[in-house]
Amino acid sequence: MPSFARTRRTLMPLLLSLFLLGGLALTGPAATAAPSRQASAANGQADHAARKHKHRKHKHKHRKRHHKKRHHHATQPAATGGNSSRIERAATIALQQLGEPYRYGGDGPSSFDCSGLMQYSFGKAGIKIPRTAAAQAGRAHHIARSQLRRGDTLYFTSGGHVYHTAMFLKWSHGSVQMLHAPGSGDHVRIAKPWTNSWFAGTFR
Repeated sequence: MPSFARTRRTLMPLLLSLFLLGGLALTGPAATAAPSRQASAANGQADHAARKHKHRKHKHKHRKRHHKKRHHHATQPAATGGNSSRIERAATIALQQLGEPYRYGGDGPSSFDCSGLMQYSFGKAGIKIPRTAAAQAGRAHHIARSQLRRGDTLYFTSGGHVYHTAMFLKWSHGSVQMLHAPGSGDHVRIAKPWTNSWFAGTFR
C-alpha cells in the first residue's frame, strides 16, 4: 500500500500537467480552426452572392440598352427618296415652258412670274409647293450649293428677304445653269445667276 500511495503521488502531477496541456491545445489553433472555416465559408457565400447580383445587374442593363437601341431603330422613319423622280419630271415640265412670256402674278399655263413657274412645274409633277418665292424658300430643305441636282431650286436674297427663285439645271464650267422667269418684258429662259446672293434648296 505505501508503494501504491507513492506511485499515485508521483503520477498525479504528471496527469494534471497532461490535462492542462490538453486544455491549452483546445484553446489554440485547433480550437479556432472550426470558426475560421465557418468565416471563410460565409465570406465565400457573400462573394458569390455579390458576383451573382452584379452579373444580374449587368445582364439587365445590357437587355435594357439593347431594347432601347431596337426601339430607337424601329421608330426611325425610312428614307424613301420618293420625290426624286417627280422632281426630274418637274424639271422636264419647266423646260417645256421655255419662251413663255413673263407676267407678274402669272402661274401658267401661258405666262409666268418666277414663283408661278416653280409652282406650276412642281404641281404638274405631283409636288405641291406654296405660291410666293419667300414661302417656297421656307418650305424647301436648304442644301449646300455643291449638292444641287437637276430640279432643285435657287433663292435670291436682298436685305435678308427672298425676292426671286429659279430652277437648277446643271453645272457648266463651274457656273450654274438655271431656268427662270426673269421679269417684265422678258420670257422664260435659261441663264446664269447675276449675283452671288442666293442659296440652294430642294423638295426631295
